Amino acid sequence: MNRLLIVSYYFPPDGGAGAQRPWKFSKYLPATGIDVGVITHGLLGDFNWTRPPDSSLAAELDSAIGCEVVRVPAAEGVAGLIDGLEGWSVATADAVCELIDAGRADAVVYTMSPFSLVRSAAIVRERRPGTPIVLDLRDPWALDGWQPHKTKWHWRRQFQEMKAALEAADGVIANTPECGRLFVEHFPGLDPERLTVIPNGYDAADFEGDPGEPSLWDPGEEGVLRIVHSGTLCTLVQSWYAGVRGAVKRLVGYSPERIDYSGRTLVHVLEAVRRLRETGDPLGGRVRIEVIGTATDADKASVASSGAGDAVRFHGYVPHTEAVRHIRLAEALLLPLHGLAKGERSRIVPGKTYEYLATGRPILGLLPEGDARELVERSGVGVVAEPCDPGDIVRGLRELEGVVGRSVGRRAPEAWVGEFERRALTERLAGFVERVVSRAGAPAGSG
Repeated sequence: MNRLLIVSYYFPPDGGAGAQRPWKFSKYLPATGIDVGVITHGLLGDFNWTRPPDSSLAAELDSAIGCEVVRVPAAEGVAGLIDGLEGWSVATADAVCELIDAGRADAVVYTMSPFSLVRSAAIVRERRPGTPIVLDLRDPWALDGWQPHKTKWHWRRQFQEMKAALEAADGVIANTPECGRLFVEHFPGLDPERLTVIPNGYDAADFEGDPGEPSLWDPGEEGVLRIVHSGTLCTLVQSWYAGVRGAVKRLVGYSPERIDYSGRTLVHVLEAVRRLRETGDPLGGRVRIEVIGTATDADKASVASSGAGDAVRFHGYVPHTEAVRHIRLAEALLLPLHGLAKGERSRIVPGKTYEYLATGRPILGLLPEGDARELVERSGVGVVAEPCDPGDIVRGLRELEGVVGRSVGRRAPEAWVGEFERRALTERLAGFVERVVSRAGAPAGSG
C-alpha cells in the first residue's frame, strides 16, 4: 500500500480536538512512504463553538507537501437516522469511489464522528468491493455516555448500527485501551486481529524552542497558584439536563453510562475554592484558573454564580500553537472529566491529556477511574481527585500546591510520554493499515 485516503468531517481550517487527529496523521503519513488524500466538508466560513477556526492549523495545511484535500458539500434530502450529518456522510461515497477509480486510494480510513460515515463506508464496500476500509472511532459511539438517546429503543438501534459497521470493517481503531476492551466484549463478530488502539497525542514540533513569556496573563503577579485549562468546557451540555425538562429527558432517555456532566465544568473546583476561602485558608485567594478556549454564555454564567468567580479568567480561543505555548508556561494544568458511579471506568481520555503530559508540568486531574486518571498518576507530578466531589478537590488543590512548590524549572516529561508523539502514532497507523491491506489481499483461508 502506498496511497491512503482519510475521510474526516473535522479538518483544518477547523480547530478543536476533532481536527487534530486526522490532520496530524495526514501531516506525517508521507514520511512513512504513504501518499495521503483527505475528503472533508466544504464549510470554510461556517464555524461554531464546536468547530472554531484555527489559523495555525490552516497554515500547517497550506505548507504541507503531498496532502491532497477534496472538499464535499452536504447532499440535500437525506434523512439522518444516525446523526445530523448523514447527508454529508452519504455524499462522500461518490468522492471516495472516484479516487479509488483514479488509483489514488489503496485503502480508506473513516475517522468518526460523525458516525453516519458508516453509511459512506457501506456504499463504498458495495460499489468497490475489495478496497480495505478502516473505521477510526475517536469516541465509542453507542457505548459513549456523552451520546444520550431519546429512548432505549433509539439506543438499541444505534448499537445495532455500530455492531454491524464494526463487524463488517476490515480494520477498527479505538482511541483508548478501555474502548478497545469494550469493543471486543460487546461485538463478538469483531476479530481482535482486526482491532488496534491508537490514542490521541501531541506534536513534538509544537513544543520546540523557548515558549517565551506569557501574553494572556501578568507574569509578574506574585503569590498565585496559576492553573491553566485548555480546551472546551461542557457547561452548556450540562445545562441541557438541568431543571424539570432535564429531569424528564433523563427519565425517558437512555445512556450506556451513568455520567455526571457537571464534572466537565468549573462548578466543583470553584466550590472547592469557595470552601478554602470560608475556612480562611490562604490558598483560596491564591488560585487562578486561566481558561484558554471557546467559552459559552453557560460557562460564564456558571462561573459568575459560583461565589468564587474572581478566581477564573476567560481568554477565549487562540490558535493551537499559541495554546500549547501557554500550557508550557503554566504553573499547573487543569484536566476535568465527567463523574461516574463507583466501580465504573471512563471510556474516553480528553485529547488535551497528551499535550499536558508533554509539558512536564503538574496536572490537577479531576478524573474518575480509567485510562486518563492512570496516565496522570503515572506522570509523577500529577494529582488526582474525584471530579464531582468539592471536598476531595480541596485536598487535591492543597496537594497540588506542594507539588508546584517542589517543581524547579521546566521539568522534562517522562520518557514513556514519547509513545504518544504524533509521528510515532502515525507510524502505528501506517503499520496497522498495511496489515489490513495485506490481510484483505490474502487468499481465503490463509489467515
